[in-house]
Amino acid sequence: MQGDALKAETLALCHGLQLAWNNVVSNLCLESDNLQLVEIINSKVYLPFHQYDSLLLVILDYIEGRPS
Repeated sequence: MQGDALKAETLALCHGLQLAWNNVVSNLCLESDNLQLVEIINSKVYLPFHQYDSLLLVILDYIEGRPS
């Protein structure tokens, strides 16, 4: 079930960042109870072979201020 939780958290975070960007929210604090997602984001390393690599890349781009 961890994979399902990671997918749900990743999708929710991606959607939340898109909403914040579209509404010009410039100061944002991100929280998640999924340790794996938090570690991936904090490492700021793109994982090209991760099953959610495209979503993670979008998240990292938003965090860096360069959404695609």
